[in-house]
Amino acid sequence: MNKKTAIIKKILTPISKAMMFVFTLCFGIVAVGATIANANENEVTSFLGGGGNNIVYIDGEDDAGVSDFYQSDYNSVKEVRGKGFYFSQKMTEEGAVLLRNENNALPLAAGAKVSLFGASSAKPVVSGYREGQDKADGAISFKQGLTDAGLIVNAELYDWYANSDYGRKSLYNSTSFGNVYSINEAPWSELPESKIAADYKTAIFVVSRVGGEATDVQLRDLGEVSRGFDGKNGNYLILSAREEDVLSNLKAQKANGVFDKIVVIMNTTNQVACDFEDKYDVDALIYMGSTGSKGTAALGNILSGKVNPSGKLADTFWKNHYLNPVHANWGAYQFVGGAAPYTAYPFGDGFGSVVYQEGIYSGYRYTETRYEDKILGASNVGDYVYSDVVAYPFGYGLSYSQFSYSDMTCEYNAETDAFEIAVNVKNINGADGKNSVQLFLQKPYTEYDKQKGIEKAAVELVDFAKTQTLSAGGEGETVKFSVPRRELASYDSYGEKTYILENTNGIDKYYFAVGTDAHDAVNNILAAKGKSGMTDIAGKPATGDASLVKAVEINDDNLFKAYSKSANGTEITNQFDNVDLKLYEHASETDKNIKYVSRNDWNGTVKMGFTADGGKLNDNYWTNYYKVNMTSEMRSEMFQTV
Repeated sequence: MNKKTAIIKKILTPISKAMMFVFTLCFGIVAVGATIANANENEVTSFLGGGGNNIVYIDGEDDAGVSDFYQSDYNSVKEVRGKGFYFSQKMTEEGAVLLRNENNALPLAAGAKVSLFGASSAKPVVSGYREGQDKADGAISFKQGLTDAGLIVNAELYDWYANSDYGRKSLYNSTSFGNVYSINEAPWSELPESKIAADYKTAIFVVSRVGGEATDVQLRDLGEVSRGFDGKNGNYLILSAREEDVLSNLKAQKANGVFDKIVVIMNTTNQVACDFEDKYDVDALIYMGSTGSKGTAALGNILSGKVNPSGKLADTFWKNHYLNPVHANWGAYQFVGGAAPYTAYPFGDGFGSVVYQEGIYSGYRYTETRYEDKILGASNVGDYVYSDVVAYPFGYGLSYSQFSYSDMTCEYNAETDAFEIAVNVKNINGADGKNSVQLFLQKPYTEYDKQKGIEKAAVELVDFAKTQTLSAGGEGETVKFSVPRRELASYDSYGEKTYILENTNGIDKYYFAVGTDAHDAVNNILAAKGKSGMTDIAGKPATGDASLVKAVEINDDNLFKAYSKSANGTEITNQFDNVDLKLYEHASETDKNIKYVSRNDWNGTVKMGFTADGGKLNDNYWTNYYKVNMTSEMRSEMFQTV
């Protein structure tokens, strides 16, 4: 040790000892203080203005002596689990969506014999990725759920799937996405002879996918195919080659009279493109999501007719995911002018960027708005064929019943500042059942909106309600909605920077529309506007029902900024301008002139990440993404510390 080092050590040693003493003392004070504070929690909380907690003790089968901060409605963990299982089944019974039911293929007759196909029929998606899926104790199988409902399951085929090595396999080796799953379906040629069993006339094919945190689904191959990923063309959200192989053979067997019906169950929370139903002569399609603990029991009840499905889609189901413009900007991408460590490409280390140019135009706000503009003959709407894009619209869902809507009314209530809307629903045919009624709103898309960059969808869901069980043959119920008038206001980011309610000036109108789904509501509004040329989801001519639409006019200029304050009187205005490149003060001049998707110019603003057949549009791995320019001020802000 040299002399200089020794001197420094001599100086630092007492300092370090002193600092250690100080840290130890501080830790002791904190520890003791925390103990005292916890022991006097209610008094401390009361002094600081809080309400405190009441500790109660629950005496129960499994919980004796356990303290909690609330009075439980249950006496034991066993009772809580039982209620959870009940709700798991009830949620699927109420929420599963019947998407297709050709020639009334469903419900199945009591005691019907069914063969379950697909590796996921024995290894379902119980919950989302990670804990929910991994800790699925108590979840009942498809076989048990259908058997409990009175159906007879081909046990030999089911057991073969259960004991096979087929089924989802985690690869854990994606170049970009963390975990990736191989679909790993069993090919038809390897299925046992029991795949064709006497009197098992209904084939039920289960399609499953899983995605979630660190398990983003893929649309293109980023190198995983060579590692065992078997999504067709690198796409996890279309049927794999082996799944198509099974369905193709089921279709052939149906043509030969072996099967009477083909039913497909979508056991997934990640929507598989619905472009296969006609191709493989599918009779019925049900979307059930993940099974949860007892969703399979609910499915059995739906298949057997013990439960009449009444669920509606909470999303748009696509026929071709490649025609979804949100894929044009998805991931984490390299800045222009950046240099390591200021870049990410895609999902790499460091900082990356992604700009959601689509704005509000995702899901039905895109599909239905561009559809209406096409029917209205708007300029620059482009080559858009609704039936090529959408398989089943937002809010879609069939039933074993037929329902009719009539006698819609709409009145403004000045006392509540709300529109009171009612419609009569009748079960006119089929089985007893419930109906989910949806109320949509269309705001006028005005010249002011076009000038100020305010985007408005053709329709937006403002309320919904489900009827009680209505008896077939005419039982009805009047469903009522209340929509605050402030819901008609729109946010003006670049002009008034608050909510505005535009005067219709006797020209434009706001429309409330009841519909069986978003597309039906748009067609009803188009009918009220006296338009023709409407189509249904199959591309066939459709007619809307103008009686299920009520027009509302706003003729008071004083209402323009009437809803620019919150309930407590606080002014509502822009708070996060810097997240918008148009308003971010340190954005480059190029970025400040970015084009967001606008219905005023669909052709000039909508970007696609892929060609219709899944081809890439440029040399980027994924998409024709927007490239953000790195400025020196932006780089400086990234590394500021608070």
